[in-house]
Amino acid sequence: MELLHERLQQFEIPSNTTQFREYSLPQGASCVVPSGFKVRSKMLDSLGYPLPPPLVFECNGRLVGTFEERFGEVHCWKGYRFDIYANYEKPLWKQLGKKVVERVCRSAVSVASFNGNHTRCFACTGLLITIEDRMFVLTSASLVRTGDAEDNIDPDLMINVFLPPEQSVVGKLEFYHQDYNIAVVGIVDNLTDVCPQDIFGVTKSSKSDVVAIGRTTRENDGLLMASKGNTKCISTRNRDLGSKLDCKDLKLSTCQIKKVGIGGPLICLDDGSFVGMNFYDESGTTPYLPRSSILKVLKRGRSLLSQGKLLPPIMLDTKRSNATLNVRWHVPKPYWFLAGQVDVLGQLVGKVPM
Repeated sequence: MELLHERLQQFEIPSNTTQFREYSLPQGASCVVPSGFKVRSKMLDSLGYPLPPPLVFECNGRLVGTFEERFGEVHCWKGYRFDIYANYEKPLWKQLGKKVVERVCRSAVSVASFNGNHTRCFACTGLLITIEDRMFVLTSASLVRTGDAEDNIDPDLMINVFLPPEQSVVGKLEFYHQDYNIAVVGIVDNLTDVCPQDIFGVTKSSKSDVVAIGRTTRENDGLLMASKGNTKCISTRNRDLGSKLDCKDLKLSTCQIKKVGIGGPLICLDDGSFVGMNFYDESGTTPYLPRSSILKVLKRGRSLLSQGKLLPPIMLDTKRSNATLNVRWHVPKPYWFLAGQVDVLGQLVGKVPM
């Protein structure tokens, strides 16, 4: 036990640590993965997640803040292999109505980016839209930001667009806006049985009840998620929330989402009309970019599309009166967590090493 405590000190891990945010091994130390966790470590590595500090695997630590975390009420397609519906008194998906649900099912997609080594860099939600009679995916520019610098866009990342149950096509970054954190992705192959949204012609509803839509990753079967909230009490950005997203054009809803909901649409509960694009900052509310700000970017992109000037991807710039220039769009990183543990070595007492 004394030797194990010495090892923890060597790796700069206090014995009462339960959260490992931004943890890195001391210089000169290498991470040794126990043989029983090799398969799990390879899977984590392929998904772009950090491996845990020493002894965290053995103590049943879990990774928090992943793209696999769900939110709200889940909805699956007809013929899904599991019965996932809970006994809600008033299921949110029924409140939306059959026509709205069908439209959401055929327009909300899962998008993911990969580097040259086929390691996943980012995963989020996108919305199929039409621009100049062509179909695109509207999503967050975080999809194509490099992991080591939040402000750098990598146009060479491979993009996958997934619409369950089986449609998986290649995407191509067409244009993006850094300060508004918007990316528009073209689809190389055709998607069938879809319903892309014409958000240019949407009329804004006056009601404040809204629903944040997300889709789980392809690894999690691309299930739909919905979280209900409102915008009435917090229509402007509240700086007291401690958010790292400092774009002044952002507004808030009380919908509760997770990271995978980034880039997903915020819609009106009554008619399903498009309200804005969701983001995530661990503040307890959901920041969203309103439709009016998004249309500023899309109209500029539509103009370039009509002129055939979108090869290679173009960074757009639009004149804004209220938004902050050079906005940073921080996305919380995943971290390892020992739930309910006071002593890292507590669960190892009395166990025999193999």
